[in-house]
Amino acid sequence: MIYKRIWWVFALLSLGLCQEEELTTDTATNLTRLEDRQTRHYKFVVPSSGGQEDRYLVFNAVPPDDEFSDPDIFISEKNNRPTFENSEWKCQSYGQDICVVPKESVKPGKTFYVTVYCQYKCEYTLTALFRRELNLWEGIGIDSKLLPGKSRIYRFRVPKEQNVKSITVNFELDFVHKASSLKMFVTRVRDESTVPSAENSVKVMPSWLGLMAKIYEGDKEFCTDCDYKVLLSSSEEVDYKLTYGVDKNYTNVKLDDLIFDVAEASQRNCYRVKLEESDLDMEVFVKPFSGDPDIYVNPGELPDTLSKFRYSSSGKVEESLIISANDIKKDKKKRYYICIYGKESSAYQLTIATYPHEGMRTYPLTCGYTHTMNIDSQEFILFTYPLYDTEDVNLTFTLISLTGDADLYLKQCETKLDEFGTEKEACTFKSEERYNEGILKSLNSSAVDMIRVSGNSKKCTGSVYCVFMVGVYGTVNSRFSLTTACSTKHLTPLAESVPFFSTVDLQQTSYFVFTIADPKATSVKIQLVPRSGDPDLYVSRLTPFCSAIDAEYISTTPESVPDTVVYDKSRDGLLNTTYYVSVFGSTFATYSLVYTVAREGLQIVPIELYDGVPSIGSVNGSETVLYRFSINFKKEEEHQVKIFLAPLNGLVSGYVEVDNIPTANKHSWLISAYENSVIITSKDTKYKPVAAYYLPMYLSLI
Repeated sequence: MIYKRIWWVFALLSLGLCQEEELTTDTATNLTRLEDRQTRHYKFVVPSSGGQEDRYLVFNAVPPDDEFSDPDIFISEKNNRPTFENSEWKCQSYGQDICVVPKESVKPGKTFYVTVYCQYKCEYTLTALFRRELNLWEGIGIDSKLLPGKSRIYRFRVPKEQNVKSITVNFELDFVHKASSLKMFVTRVRDESTVPSAENSVKVMPSWLGLMAKIYEGDKEFCTDCDYKVLLSSSEEVDYKLTYGVDKNYTNVKLDDLIFDVAEASQRNCYRVKLEESDLDMEVFVKPFSGDPDIYVNPGELPDTLSKFRYSSSGKVEESLIISANDIKKDKKKRYYICIYGKESSAYQLTIATYPHEGMRTYPLTCGYTHTMNIDSQEFILFTYPLYDTEDVNLTFTLISLTGDADLYLKQCETKLDEFGTEKEACTFKSEERYNEGILKSLNSSAVDMIRVSGNSKKCTGSVYCVFMVGVYGTVNSRFSLTTACSTKHLTPLAESVPFFSTVDLQQTSYFVFTIADPKATSVKIQLVPRSGDPDLYVSRLTPFCSAIDAEYISTTPESVPDTVVYDKSRDGLLNTTYYVSVFGSTFATYSLVYTVAREGLQIVPIELYDGVPSIGSVNGSETVLYRFSINFKKEEEHQVKIFLAPLNGLVSGYVEVDNIPTANKHSWLISAYENSVIITSKDTKYKPVAAYYLPMYLSLI
């Protein structure tokens, strides 16, 4: 959540409109516009009848979705011109503000005075409404709807139990509403007058599906045998699920669940899964949205330290750990414990799946999400995307060969359903079908394959089930990412330090989103690198589909020059929030897009390098840009790795090291403008066939 500094200028109160506007329950004011440092005053009288005395009184100031507006609210029952100093209740969070008057203060006939103040010109509507507390029970999600400008207040009790490690509150929405203007405040109840607000809330972090609050044992606001209150609000209509839970040593999960969570720096989140069959391989896959989480897995019991786990995967931004059926049989355990460790605060998606060791892997596709995985030579992996009669088809499937070379195929399948909604004949797509008539193909030799389909799906209703079956074929051992974009105006997620490769048409815009959960972030760098054509970069923390008109930052450098936007904590305030990125095609363009985060006292997460894919970057002053690439060769095979540096402007140099970040005093290889290539062979004493190689780049002094 972003907070802004407030300068309250008392002498300028006279600029506000003197007449008080009457507020009525559940009725929004007309859209109001205030100039810099201007105020408007309101009065609300609690109805003398209607049983409102046992409810909270909520005042909600909502800016338009596409405005950079920041109204603040001050409330008093004593002063008819409340200010920062003489108000009993005040709310000053960035953007939408929600102020709650405790139910103990709400009496029939009582008058409340409200001031809305804008440091800079802004627009808003103001609504007064009454809300009762709703109970929230551990582990039981509440599915409900929020109307624009309305609020809900929930209350839950943390039981008096041993071994409670953390308390988690999740405000989840479907992907369509990810761009909503959401507010959630979570507050420990110290007495009955406690109401949730920006001033007393625990830290609320953006998560991929909405907002999350996580209170760890040892935090000042952590307690058991006590109550918490939760306030929710949104500026647009949203369907949501609210859940709360206490985390002991682990959380039970099921195979194929999509789990979204946040691991704080140097903390681990643990899960337990039960395997019904021991003749299947198990894959644990973590896709980070920010940070750099690692995977640790152990059969049968949960170790107390990471070093005691039998299986682990670290050193890559996107982690995948496969435990073979043979290893599972040797383990002789039905339950496995999976822990995700955050080297820094990390938001991530976790999936645990099983599949036959020699069978075809099959995964569901979801709008906006990216699947990243390895594929063997001549292996065929299948993905499915179902169609519904309410959906206009405007899909783009983008395959990026990160290493090696993989090809993309698409088959549309229709089948009849029985009276129970079960397929009478299952849709299939086998590797040998990929050259059949009617199969769409993208077999580019470049790193990017793309298939676009459009139309409508009115026939996909009732007894007819339609599905797009997307196949990926590995021509050699490869690593790839597959992204599904569901419309031209759809937010595609970015992962920290993982370049996203795509194209944009002339005068069209592609939209992206990423979330940073770490309050220690000191700067955020977004870089758009053209591979052909001239794309432009727009970035905002407020407007989901931003343009040159409403973006916070714009970069429109000439063709072939990277566009860069940098957010700095000292200038832009707290950076742990959601960022919206637009790429506009001044011409048809191909490009890569990546963001990196610098954190206080922590090493930056390296940018991933991929086999055969050039990476263009920039470095300024004392800045360091850290890269990383991974290899996975058989020990008995002979290989060589070539690294080539081509300075485009100025002089840069760097160092290369295996499994560690090199320095000027400790490195195995040097690369510079004068020694612009490095060849690492399998005969080199420092060479490792399965390892991560690190490469920091600096400005050269000479």
